[in-house]
Amino acid sequence: PEEADLFNLRIYAGIYGHHITSVKHTTISGKIVEKSTSDYQNIIFNADFGAGVDFLFLFSDVGYQLGLSPVFQNESGSKANSFYATLGVKLDL
Repeated sequence: PEEADLFNLRIYAGIYGHHITSVKHTTISGKIVEKSTSDYQNIIFNADFGAGVDFLFLFSDVGYQLGLSPVFQNESGSKANSFYATLGVKLDL
């Protein structure tokens, strides 16, 4: 349509993967913790689901990312789960 709706509601779900490209060394209790990219899985998979709302040119999403694969090599319980919320402005280009 030529005119956008004033209000939209959506739900979404999907699976995605990401790859760790670099690791920064950190200091814990005065000791440098040495980690490298080989300590992590090659590809980490997550399931993503949530809901969003659009109002005029504003949007907001809330969702949850559920870890499907381990983050670290040889550690099956190291899955990454996270909750997120976004608020933004839509631009028509």
